[in-house]
Amino acid sequence: MISVAEGAVVKICLMMNGVGGVIGVNVSYSITGDADDYSGLASSGNIIITTDLSCITINITNDSVIENNESISVRFELVTGATLSPTTNDTIVINIMDNTTVSVSVDSSVTVYDNSSSVELCATLSNDNITFDGVSPTLSATPGGNATL
Repeated sequence: MISVAEGAVVKICLMMNGVGGVIGVNVSYSITGDADDYSGLASSGNIIITTDLSCITINITNDSVIENNESISVRFELVTGATLSPTTNDTIVINIMDNTTVSVSVDSSVTVYDNSSSVELCATLSNDNITFDGVSPTLSATPGGNATL
């Protein structure tokens, strides 16, 4: 789950692990939630892995309405050319907060792998409106580790 302020930009990346340069993995996704809450991405589509890191970007709408916290979910579904695992943890939930002082947590990960490589799903965010004690956060994570600010 990721909590972001209205107006945030959420970037979700599929990262190749293992042998570099593996191309041709195709991952389909779908987004559930109010289409007015986001832009920049169709409600469903495909991510084609063309490099070691392929990303999609979702722009969260700032509707200027106070206390109408909402959420959208991005689910990764069919994979061509690899295997999605674990299939029980294939969704990232994005909570949209009105307050610009928000907490960020990442507890979802998806690994896509075949015999020689894997793809790890990670999430990053960037928004000048998000601050922690006046400091903009930097989210970093290591494969198999915890995300830290």
